[in-house]
Amino acid sequence: MASDAPMIIGDSRGVDLAVINDFDEIVRLAERRPPLFIRYSEGPERDREGPSMDYESGMTLPGLSVTLLDPPAWWTRPARDWVARRMCKYAELMQAPRQPQPWLLAGREVGLGPDHEPLIAEAIALAWVGPAALAEAVRIYRQRFAVGQDSRCLPTRPAAEAEHTGPERRATAAMRPDHDAFPC
Repeated sequence: MASDAPMIIGDSRGVDLAVINDFDEIVRLAERRPPLFIRYSEGPERDREGPSMDYESGMTLPGLSVTLLDPPAWWTRPARDWVARRMCKYAELMQAPRQPQPWLLAGREVGLGPDHEPLIAEAIALAWVGPAALAEAVRIYRQRFAVGQDSRCLPTRPAAEAEHTGPERRATAAMRPDHDAFPC
């Protein structure tokens, strides 16, 4: 069910948003102005037309899909590591034919999307993310993280150990998708 709240508030039509090319300025905003979100789209003017879609189901979501840039309380590494990681989360969307661009926004959270991402309404457009800031985020992310490493990349158990598992574990293992379908 779509939210009745406007997707974008304020009238930025005809007003150029600032471009932030300094990655550390984005980190400072995330630390001082929570919640701060990033969105990859054609921009606030296009997003005024309506909320995001769940393309797998064909359903309209109740808000705009965004990524939260604020470091959580449990994060003990530098804030810039978290912000870089989150900025890179959906950067591959820029390769889509419609060429979405990253922009920063604030807004009211109205739910979670199908990928557990926040959905917001009443968004306030803050600034475009410039290419230099995004390039610095990518550089930090690649330098400070094992990019692409997740639980799907863990080594499989040796065959001898697998034979000693109960029938429930063997049945669960049989339901797993083929590992080759998810290469790391």
